[in-house]
Amino acid sequence: MDKSFSTWIKNFPFGGNVRQDALSLLRYHQLDHIAEHTERVAKEAIRLAEQFHVDPRLADAAFVYLDYLWAQRTKLRVIHPWLKEAYLQLRGGRD
Repeated sequence: MDKSFSTWIKNFPFGGNVRQDALSLLRYHQLDHIAEHTERVAKEAIRLAEQFHVDPRLADAAFVYLDYLWAQRTKLRVIHPWLKEAYLQLRGGRD
């Protein structure tokens, strides 16, 4: 395990629910704004999945991938307009 990650989770009481543990870990490290943003993004992904009759777990996975691509956008040779549109829509429309 990466030493920086193991330091980050040291003494953190995991409960077994991945989604709740992730949010709790952010809050444990006083990153409430990131935890709140993450919750909003997850709720929006679920809303969109329901709107388009897609399994919400698939929507969560799609957002994680889109978020990764968006974070790498300066390294990509081309950004298709659909990538930006889908990312912004799942993120809640904020650039």
